Amino acid sequence: MDSAQGRYCRISEAMKLIHQPFDRDKRKLKEFVDNVSTAFELVNPSQHDLLLKFVKTKIAGEARSKLLVRDHKTT
Repeated sequence: MDSAQGRYCRISEAMKLIHQPFDRDKRKLKEFVDNVSTAFELVNPSQHDLLLKFVKTKIAGEARSKLLVRDHKTT
């Protein structure tokens, strides 16, 4: 944890919690969501947008394709 930010940790440290990419395997969804939620709790809220970009890199396969299509529709 970074002493300058108090109780928050760096994004690189929080991303260590998300060690497995999510590839739409429903058996691994809860673990992935729980780990992402914990990472967001550990990172300063002012860095959540950046953390989300890193989390998106951990989504693979068909799940990533669906996410990209959704992102393009909203931009």
